[in-house]
Amino acid sequence: MSRPSYENDTFQLGDNFYLNACVGNNGFIDLYTYMCGYYEATIALINIAKRNMEVDRLVYPIVYSARHTIELFLKDQLFKLKYINARAQGVEFETKIKNTHNINELWDEFKQLTTADIRYKPYIDNLEEYISDFIGVDNTGETFRYPFDHADVRHLTSLSCINIEIFEKRFRELYGIADELEYLTDFLINEYEAGTVVSGLSRQQIKEISLQLPAREDWGNPDFPTKKEEIRSKYNISSTTLSKVLTLIQSHKEFASYIGIEIPLSEISLAELKEYITLYQNYHADWKKDNYAEIKDFYTNMICKKLNPDAIKSLSALFEVGFFRLYPETYERIIKGKANRDILDIVSDELLDQGHIVRKIKVALEILKQNTLLKAFE
Repeated sequence: MSRPSYENDTFQLGDNFYLNACVGNNGFIDLYTYMCGYYEATIALINIAKRNMEVDRLVYPIVYSARHTIELFLKDQLFKLKYINARAQGVEFETKIKNTHNINELWDEFKQLTTADIRYKPYIDNLEEYISDFIGVDNTGETFRYPFDHADVRHLTSLSCINIEIFEKRFRELYGIADELEYLTDFLINEYEAGTVVSGLSRQQIKEISLQLPAREDWGNPDFPTKKEEIRSKYNISSTTLSKVLTLIQSHKEFASYIGIEIPLSEISLAELKEYITLYQNYHADWKKDNYAEIKDFYTNMICKKLNPDAIKSLSALFEVGFFRLYPETYERIIKGKANRDILDIVSDELLDQGHIVRKIKVALEILKQNTLLKAFE
């Protein structure tokens, strides 16, 4: 049998399994994977250079790999920002980012787009000096690839030495900040996917406002207009925007709880939740018997008989929210996604077989601020 056309004598599978690197579709490969690889290669080369005192030759692949790490980091972040800032969406934007190797352009774009959320600012401020150092020495990625530029002018004539030890310290510091920023972006993507945004205010800011408000029953007090003016000034928003925020807060399961309102789940009652917990506990007390299949069928049918279909779908959705610790906004979307699911399958596959489902349902109810339903666990 002939080998695949993409293999040749240099690039092929080998007998030593541990030295077969996964590439292409063999694994999950993305910009972040490449970035981590170039970072690790940079550190490995630095260690070799320090150990063998080969700094004069190794400085070029070292700094090139470090610089490429930064380029990959910025491109990866810019592509992820489409979930946070609409200006980062579209083919034209993606093409522009893909086609440039100019760190200064990438950095400026990143700084502009991250103004959409104030939580980026500390990271931008901390990264500025490190990114600027690379921009000043190798903005386009050519300086450490070749000794001369396109006009045959020698690179790095304004520098006589690069201390590898100092470079390593600074590069590690840069990467540490970038790594934290990576976690921030992933966190914000989940937050923004919840869709709780009002006129540029992020979900976090709306939550902050809800925590500053008095109880809903006190909104008619004489000092409430003063409180609203303080909030408007602090977040630099109009009266119209604040009105939209206040309306959202009063209908939001989590935020409403901060002003003394509980928005109950319409799909399940306290009695149904107690019934399910009792049946679940009885099932787990009985399932070790020899007739396991019969016991499971019995409890599956009992749950379907005692609980209405909406309550069963609700329990399934609550399990997902609690298991993954999702935002409250996801509950309704999960419920809709189960509209055509067979009730018997949900009970059999999810509500009985998950050994920790009751605990996760409790977590979800805490996330959704369902104090009434939480009484089922007392």
